[in-house]
Amino acid sequence: MRRRARLTVDTPEVNLVPLLDMVSLLIQMLLVSAQFGAFAEVESQVAGPGAPMDTENLGFDIRVATDGYVASWTEGGERKERALGCGANPCTEWNGAGLAALAQELKRSHPAERQVVVTPDPGVPFEGIVTAMDAVRSAGETPLFPDLVVSP
Repeated sequence: MRRRARLTVDTPEVNLVPLLDMVSLLIQMLLVSAQFGAFAEVESQVAGPGAPMDTENLGFDIRVATDGYVASWTEGGERKERALGCGANPCTEWNGAGLAALAQELKRSHPAERQVVVTPDPGVPFEGIVTAMDAVRSAGETPLFPDLVVSP
């Protein structure tokens, strides 16, 4: 009986050079990021509780609708609202004078308040929004509510 010859298989060697290259690059990058990480630190102190507010926030809001303005504000802990219509729907003449008179009245009762939020309804002409902004921003040279916020 004849014996068969055994097949010899050479196991390939794993090339470790690319792996060592990657490890050395990784170590260098970690050292660099650790060095610059100390410079990115922001020193801060935790804020303490603030002083309680003495005055009530006015929360003056103006909704610009197709049939006029609806102004709302907080007074005495309750929300008040006043409609300043224009007579026609949709408006052709906006009641800017009535809105300016209301803004002056609210400014007399809350002289420190500076902000008003103007919220236009969809489909309102740009003229109505601009009229509202002009009416509450100032009365002549006297600023009323100069910080306007237009809300969607």
